[in-house]
Amino acid sequence: MVCFGIGMLYDFIIVGGGISGLYAAYELNKKGFKVLILEKAAVVGGTWSSFKYKTSTYELGPNTILSNSDELIALIEDLGMEDELLSSLLSSAKRYIYHHYKLIELRSNPLQLLNSGVLSTLGFLRIFLEPFFHKALTLRSAGQNLNTEESVRQFCERKFGLELTDVLVKTFLKGVWAGDISQLSANIALSNLVKLEKKSGSIFFGFIIDIFQGFISRVSKNLFKGVISDEVELESSLKQKFSKNKSTLSFKNGLQSLTQRMADELSESLKLNTEVKSVLKVHRENGESTELSEHEQQCDYLLKTNQGDFKAKSVIISSPAYVTAKLLADLDSKVSASLASIEYAPIALCAYVLPKSKFKKDLKGFGFLSADDSIKVLGSIWASELFSERNLDDEYLHISFIGGALNTSIVKTEIKENVDIGVCEQSQEIWNELTAELSLIYKEWTKEPLGKEDFKLLDIKVIGKAIPQLNVGHGELIEALQKQLKAGNPKIHLIGNYLKGVSIKDALRSVTELNSYLA
Repeated sequence: MVCFGIGMLYDFIIVGGGISGLYAAYELNKKGFKVLILEKAAVVGGTWSSFKYKTSTYELGPNTILSNSDELIALIEDLGMEDELLSSLLSSAKRYIYHHYKLIELRSNPLQLLNSGVLSTLGFLRIFLEPFFHKALTLRSAGQNLNTEESVRQFCERKFGLELTDVLVKTFLKGVWAGDISQLSANIALSNLVKLEKKSGSIFFGFIIDIFQGFISRVSKNLFKGVISDEVELESSLKQKFSKNKSTLSFKNGLQSLTQRMADELSESLKLNTEVKSVLKVHRENGESTELSEHEQQCDYLLKTNQGDFKAKSVIISSPAYVTAKLLADLDSKVSASLASIEYAPIALCAYVLPKSKFKKDLKGFGFLSADDSIKVLGSIWASELFSERNLDDEYLHISFIGGALNTSIVKTEIKENVDIGVCEQSQEIWNELTAELSLIYKEWTKEPLGKEDFKLLDIKVIGKAIPQLNVGHGELIEALQKQLKAGNPKIHLIGNYLKGVSIKDALRSVTELNSYLA
């Protein structure tokens, strides 16, 4: 049993045992720092929760991870978890959109997309006018400042037209942000497209230029390898495997395997059931502390918890923005207010099974997203079909999502700090609404309309503050609060998915950037 001394001084105390906090601790621990993670729950992982159903697995949190993160691939290899990986080519999984009262398969081929009926002919042709709608030309003609930040809606309507924005962009971003595209920052949510336009004036031309430059770079690199040196640049086998074809990943026992393995590695640096109430700075006068004994002179911060006080030279906070705001209220009210202003969208996740015998068409693929604003369900992931290892003989295991920034009514009661995750009092109401909508969505694919008795509920989980909304102005807000924090409390560091993006890749990248700063 690990004993944590109240008087012990740590190099870093990390608040929060989600994926960001665990990864930060793991990397710092490898470098020889004395690290402690304080996690208020009885288990690590935050919203990462994996459950078994018969021979399958479902998630009540992130469902899959992508192989597009160097940090993630390196971490999996470092933990020796390659043999536990499940992978499926991103391009091979069928994806559907619920539009015009039917499920339509989305194809990457332009002609197939046109024939699918997702877009009208005019809406489809409008895409090819994109090069003529450069931001500089559009804003100058409107008499606006060229530095004006655009929302996702403003950017996409200008570049691709109203129809594609409303049907495809809005629908795709439901699956990532569950947000309002009229508010989401294009600089963040569509950062790659915005950069392409700034670089080349056109997204289409930017793609072509990037492909050409990448080709030239690879040719030059290989030529110089042959001429200058016989050495071959070795990449890890896992990185090589996913370098060309991006894949959807999970683990045999679910994503929680990753966070649990990290927790096992960090067991001597992890303290559970420990809720941090506040972070206080040690005041010094003439280089000496006015609050600590001579033995404790190096300590810069005191963390007050339900398990006593802990001391650290530096503090890394990986909690959500609204929790971090409360922790820093006594240290810096301005930073605290900025963090508290970041909005979060609520999400209800419902896991259930359906009998295969009710369907006349196989539900093979990743799942669907809804483009119909009259439907409250955001979409469904066909969990038992993501990987062949999870297929069930006579049932489909699905996870549906309801809520988001435009449907906050799923949480009618006030969300308190310690009750932001749990089963909502109105879960029965959510379930009734969801089953009715899914019966309508699957109507053309079933032998007869699905009744409520055909749905077998496994779990409902409501996360009152699930996904941070990085709206217009968010980049400036984060830059300002980081500057303020660095000036007044340079040994307080923030990491997490509310800084620059909500993907797992973004969360891990925030840790990498911190490590570079600390190096």
